[in-house]
Amino acid sequence: IILTVGHGDAFGIVLMHLIHSARTNPDMTLIVTDNLGYQSTGGQFGFTTPQGAKTDSSPYGMFEHNLMSEGMDVMHILKGAGATFLARHVAMDGQGAVESIKKAILNRGFSLVHMPYPCPTNFASRHLGSRNQVDIYRWIKERSAPLGQEKPETLWATGVWHDASNTRTEFSELIWNTVDKIRRTGTL
Repeated sequence: IILTVGHGDAFGIVLMHLIHSARTNPDMTLIVTDNLGYQSTGGQFGFTTPQGAKTDSSPYGMFEHNLMSEGMDVMHILKGAGATFLARHVAMDGQGAVESIKKAILNRGFSLVHMPYPCPTNFASRHLGSRNQVDIYRWIKERSAPLGQEKPETLWATGVWHDASNTRTEFSELIWNTVDKIRRTGTL
């Protein structure tokens, strides 16, 4: 199963389901697209809006703790829950993002690739004061860095965060193995 979902659904409404999926390890790959807030519904801040960012619902700058602030990265949460493959790439990472998505799909278990991308319409116009696409691309690129090369201003550490591909039994295989054992022995 390959899903593309928005960050609001994935990291907000569905976060407990993501944690459950990481724990049970079904063969699924989620590609989470992230435009840094609820940009399609009016430009409100969201679960991954950078702190200090100006949005329609945070005209003085977003100040709440969220899933991308002060060490509380959603990637750590999912790794702790048992995800077998995690990666993050900003939209400008090109071939690196493609390679991570390929690895995620080849993992027989729960995989997630987080993909922040620019929204010139709402985020850029509110936070940067410009709808110029070059400005928002540059702003994101300046705040991303490969894992291990982060700087103080880095918001998005990019690359493969965790690769334990194919090290855990995939969920449906676990179920069928358990059912088979019960049928053979009458017990777990």
